[in-house]
Amino acid sequence: MCLHLQDEERNDDECWICRKEGTKEHTLVMCDDCPRSYHQECHLPNIQDALLRDDIPWTCALCVYNKTLELEMRAAMFCPISTRIPHCQYLLLSLYKADEDCVFKSDPCGFQKYKSVISTPMWFDKVSEKLENNRYNTVGEFVSDIQLIFKNCAVYNQGGENAPLWLFETSLSCEPGSTVWA
Repeated sequence: MCLHLQDEERNDDECWICRKEGTKEHTLVMCDDCPRSYHQECHLPNIQDALLRDDIPWTCALCVYNKTLELEMRAAMFCPISTRIPHCQYLLLSLYKADEDCVFKSDPCGFQKYKSVISTPMWFDKVSEKLENNRYNTVGEFVSDIQLIFKNCAVYNQGGENAPLWLFETSLSCEPGSTVWA
């Protein structure tokens, strides 16, 4: 079911920082890109009156930061892998570590009917070999192989394409706010 909300209804009724509602003296400023709302003095940088116009959309600092990360991530995919080898090695080591049962480490073609279900098998050791032998040109090629491992697992196990992606996604982010590609 799709609900069409009024602009005012899609944003929070309290400040995302101090968790207090807006007042006449301290009105809430609503981000145009997310549901968060802020008091002018709670947001960093403080929101200047000149920015508060109906004809100009306003975006909070968190959305600006997330957009920047998105752009950096997209740009990183086209980087020559030679400029990001340590990042790729770090990601692969993190994935090896997270895979406690070694499900993704070795060639899965020995599993029953695997070759009839999966046309392009991929596993961590094969990615490692390709990385060590300079067989990737871009970071995107490396990431595509990593994603293929998890997609193959989901297809083979009929769990849907996104089932095991949590392992990959959690490994992309080491600490809150930091990313492998930064």
